[in-house]
Amino acid sequence: MTDAARKLMTADEFLHWRLDRPGTWELDNGVPQRKFDNGHELMAGGTLNHVRVAGNLIAALRPRLRGGPCSPLGSDLAVRNTEDRVRQPDVTIACGKGRGSDLAATEPRVIFEVLSPSTRRYDLVKKADEYRRMPSVRHLVLLEADQPRALVWTRDEDADWRLDEVDGLGGDILLPAVGATLPMAEVYEDVDLADAPA
Repeated sequence: MTDAARKLMTADEFLHWRLDRPGTWELDNGVPQRKFDNGHELMAGGTLNHVRVAGNLIAALRPRLRGGPCSPLGSDLAVRNTEDRVRQPDVTIACGKGRGSDLAATEPRVIFEVLSPSTRRYDLVKKADEYRRMPSVRHLVLLEADQPRALVWTRDEDADWRLDEVDGLGGDILLPAVGATLPMAEVYEDVDLADAPA
């Protein structure tokens, strides 16, 4: 890592710095990190199943959100968790107008992460906690890549979080904060579930 990458950065500094870097980077406590954990790269995409689930989310969300103030965004656009933390979720629903030159989502309302073996613990614990602390986030959805299962956190009017599990292709992911319902069958369309538990 270069000397510039070792110094503590603000989110603004990092967002511009990462534009010239290959690979996927996140900012953690002011330190730029190429997505590695215990020596294993934390893949932004990874398996075909992972990429298909993320792509299906965007395809399913776009018509449901069309004409409204919110839109689905892919993993290339960052989310600023705090002044010293920047993440790149698999899919984000942002509800702020934003500008074409923005490097981070404006008013992220829903965050989706597709779990991978190398990122599972990190996403379930550290990232989930970070995302739930963001004032604009109303839903956090963590999805399995190899079986139709979702963990859906929803913030209520009292700012308390409720966790719901959605299992199986017949279930729905409810996102009342953006007025959308996602059938699990659409989210997992063309995903290889051959090794998934019944």
